Amino acid sequence: HRGELDLALSMIPDFQTDPEIEHIALYVDKTHPTVRVGHPLSKKRNVTIEHCLDYEWLLPASDNLGRCHLDAFFLAHNLPIPEPVIESNSTIFAVNTIRKSDLIGWHPTRVIGNSNETGLVALPIDEITLTRTVGISTRRASVLSPAALMLIEELKTVSTEMIESGIVMPLSVSKG
Repeated sequence: HRGELDLALSMIPDFQTDPEIEHIALYVDKTHPTVRVGHPLSKKRNVTIEHCLDYEWLLPASDNLGRCHLDAFFLAHNLPIPEPVIESNSTIFAVNTIRKSDLIGWHPTRVIGNSNETGLVALPIDEITLTRTVGISTRRASVLSPAALMLIEELKTVSTEMIESGIVMPLSVSKG
């Protein structure tokens, strides 16, 4: 609101929460509980949300919007929310730490990528998998600089390429 940022690339809320903010949707992706290749849960058949409570977690800070959703998923199932042993908003740190431990993380499909390359696996637990729209948020009343406008166009182009390569899903995918 103070005009310090031209734009933000982030999860877009399902409902308009601030009339001063305008959103440009780019793509849909999923955020999954994430473990290393070879983790005991990656070998288990029919992994449940309860199984995840037997392991320690590495999660983003508690004020992270995605983290708020994860906490809400556990509460909706009358389960305690995971208390992370490590909180970090650094994707690189989280990925490298999870690959070398039995910690559980929570990452988007595009971060997990190809397990053979990243060393990460998404746990197939629908109850704690978030389908979200990612996009650009700007202030309605602001006049964007030419650089910001160029960045928005490039983000649209890269998003289209990610959709075409199957890394993320197109906007027409329902969020069910």
